[in-house]
Amino acid sequence: MRKHLRHLATGSVALALLVLLPGCKDNHRPPDFVRLFFGTTSTGTCDSLTIEVDLEAANSFLVMDLGSNPDCSLAAALEASGCDLDVIVEGDIFRATITGCTIPAFVSAFECFFVSADLSQINAAATAQCVCTNPGCNETPPVCISDEPGAGTCEDCDNGVDDDEDGAVDCDDSQCAGSPQCDGTTTTSSPDTTNTTGTTDTTNTTHTTGTTNTTGTTNTTGQPGQECRIVFHLPDAEDVGSLQWDTNYSEANGGFAGAGPNVDCSSLVEGSIASFNDNDEGQVLSGGIISLEGFTGPLDIAECTFESSETPVAADFTITVTDASDPDLNPIDVDVVIGSIECDAGPTTTIDGPTTTIGGPTTTLGGETIPITFRLASASSEEVGAVQFSVDYSGAPGEFAGMGSSVSCTNEVDGAIFAATDDDAGDSLSLGFISLDGFAPPADLAICQFVSSGEAPVPSDFTITVEDASDPDLNPITVTIEVVIPE
Repeated sequence: MRKHLRHLATGSVALALLVLLPGCKDNHRPPDFVRLFFGTTSTGTCDSLTIEVDLEAANSFLVMDLGSNPDCSLAAALEASGCDLDVIVEGDIFRATITGCTIPAFVSAFECFFVSADLSQINAAATAQCVCTNPGCNETPPVCISDEPGAGTCEDCDNGVDDDEDGAVDCDDSQCAGSPQCDGTTTTSSPDTTNTTGTTDTTNTTHTTGTTNTTGTTNTTGQPGQECRIVFHLPDAEDVGSLQWDTNYSEANGGFAGAGPNVDCSSLVEGSIASFNDNDEGQVLSGGIISLEGFTGPLDIAECTFESSETPVAADFTITVTDASDPDLNPIDVDVVIGSIECDAGPTTTIDGPTTTIGGPTTTLGGETIPITFRLASASSEEVGAVQFSVDYSGAPGEFAGMGSSVSCTNEVDGAIFAATDDDAGDSLSLGFISLDGFAPPADLAICQFVSSGEAPVPSDFTITVEDASDPDLNPITVTIEVVIPE
């Protein structure tokens, strides 16, 4: 299996959830997204640089885009220098090559999304080859892989700082082996001393709105006192099929509710598949939306809950569009901005003496939790490639557990791209599936947990509307979806 992804600076459909398993030997697909940054510390500039990782040895799982290519992108500084990134996957081997420019000795080279990754193992399983002509150049420089962006991915061997925070400073770090600054010597560092730096490498980005944030600084956040509804807006009159953006909120005094893929965000684009991931430590929220039918701006596209000790403003959030394409997957140039911010005072607690619990253990309101299965009963083609549908449960006695993209639903279609979003206020659940290989009816699509209000729901309580369906070649088809409730 050989796959190419050229000129990755133009982006990819990074929302895609299809993963490449080590050796393709089993069906385990870890759920958590991890963004890893790759770099090297060489002894001279490179005319080309190749980094190779044995995925099986690294016990790491790549995220793949809709074209079955690794979801990677070139560092903005190298992109601005005219570099090209070529990514190849052969069996268990992942190989990335940068050409077309002069690559600095100390460089953050590119980034990739992983469904799961072990940093210690992936660093041990990575090697690099530097093609260079300058005297003393290290042709096999150390590779440094980190979940932190910027040049701090690698150890700078001459700044007195533990850049990669592994407990070793400058020449004491194994990444500096062979560095001309070290020249076979080591420096003495104290494990009890924490070094800090006020300098930050400047990274160029594209499609950035709002104010520029300085990386390397951390806001001290007080106890959140209010909840704010932050709406992301597409201002451009463009037809969009897929869109991904990052929101840096390091300047805001607070954070998004939830964490990782369970962040409290939801899509406002009808019939879309959406995914959100919040990196609390890096203070970056990543959002992505795919719509087979497309959507057109100006349009509010997503909303998230932000908890803050003071009212945030739009300038507190720096938004960078990392990928955008039209419904035919052609790259387009659009922006995402903060459309509105509405805040309510956080919940108040009335203290009126000690609370006495009467009657034994507390019973959770809402009654029994029941698994609701949505099943593809039939289709007008032998295989289905994509299907999106909404479920109106306003007539059902209860609601689905969770809310927004954190609704408690599990994907039952092996290898499919899946997203679920619950609109509690509108009593509407949206489900979407994309399978590059296709799947045949009858087949269970998803199981969602429904919390009843006391009565047992029946299938007729749920009204299903198919928004879109196509075969693996994207030809429109008709499908029938049914609700199955255990007796």
